[in-house]
Amino acid sequence: MATDPFHQRLPTLDKLGVTDLSNISPPEVASEWLDAFSAAITQSDVGAIVNLFLEDGFWKDVIALTWDLRTFEGRNDITKLLDARLAVTGLREIRLLEEPLREPVLEKLFPDLAWVRFCFEFTTKHGKGTGV
Repeated sequence: MATDPFHQRLPTLDKLGVTDLSNISPPEVASEWLDAFSAAITQSDVGAIVNLFLEDGFWKDVIALTWDLRTFEGRNDITKLLDARLAVTGLREIRLLEEPLREPVLEKLFPDLAWVRFCFEFTTKHGKGTGV
């Protein structure tokens, strides 16, 4: 039997323990997560930042922290990234974007797969950027 080279599993509703999406408020979910993320960034608390990601989650860096296009897979790799680059880059001033096409929305691709997509702005020692 072949080994699956892509061991990651999608964060299905079952995996996340979610049964009802009708009470989900995308702006509230986005604000809550981003506030926790911003607070952890401000305190340089890498452990708190990493705990906001699923165990097999991803951080896609597009020039913001590494000056490169890189993907970090899983909490261990994200921790290594933040240990090496958080203080050096001075990531700060994280703000939720709420204008059309960037506002928080619930995206449901399949009956068992949904997420809140939102965009945010941030500042580093080298300039401003946006994230999704």
